Amino acid sequence: MRHVMRTLLALLVVTVAFVAGRSTTHAQIPPSQRPVISGNDIGFRVDRRKGDTPVGVLVVRVNGEWLEPEFSVTARPATAR
Repeated sequence: MRHVMRTLLALLVVTVAFVAGRSTTHAQIPPSQRPVISGNDIGFRVDRRKGDTPVGVLVVRVNGEWLEPEFSVTARPATAR
């Protein structure tokens, strides 16, 4: 009888751990599908020079037009990797 109780308890612990693990991985959000601009669509527009150093702004090409982007700042939780 004692052996059966231990086996059932072990099975219960394994089942709870498995269900908890599956629910945690299922709740993770997939990466967003936001567009990434790279290559020929990103640049630096030089407005002036400060000695030998160019001074200007970062620009991106959208529909053939060069625009200054606005940067969003978001807080992200720290994670250990």
